[in-house]
Amino acid sequence: MTWRAISASPYSREVFVELAGEIFDPLVSDVSFQVRIAALEKLGPLIAELGRDHTSEALVDHFVSMARRCRLTR
Repeated sequence: MTWRAISASPYSREVFVELAGEIFDPLVSDVSFQVRIAALEKLGPLIAELGRDHTSEALVDHFVSMARRCRLTR
């Protein structure tokens, strides 16, 4: 899903970013390496699509912590 599709929805950017953070919360601490990798693969493009002005610090923190955690568990 691209930002163009998201922006056409009835939700504001702020609501979408907050919801995305809530979705990624459980994925960050999932016990499955494959789940963490899959989430990381989707979170990176989402952050890139939203851009600096519309990405929450929480989403970036999730991305960075997941990358560190995945590297440590391999």
